[in-house]
Amino acid sequence: MTSRTPNHLLDQIVAVQRVTITTDASGSPVRTWSTHLAQLRAAVQFYESSYRLFVPVDADIAEADRVLWEGHTLVVSRVQKSNKAVGVQSILAKEVQP
Repeated sequence: MTSRTPNHLLDQIVAVQRVTITTDASGSPVRTWSTHLAQLRAAVQFYESSYRLFVPVDADIAEADRVLWEGHTLVVSRVQKSNKAVGVQSILAKEVQP
């Protein structure tokens, strides 16, 4: 089956990080961010006080993941899956300090 993702519209490259939480010797949680998706095609738009990203519908992105894009660190607040016929999913994210 041919991909329906409109790659010509996804003109940016982003990286997606996912957190792993472990505990240190004293039992305190330790957050470690690692790259989950290294070079994901995306369209990025500033939307009200946050960002809206469009990525391929099959990209594995979850709420609380981080998106790195052109020096910005964005935390995913909502993932809206689209109909596969559209080929993209919509992501809402807020900028944070890394």
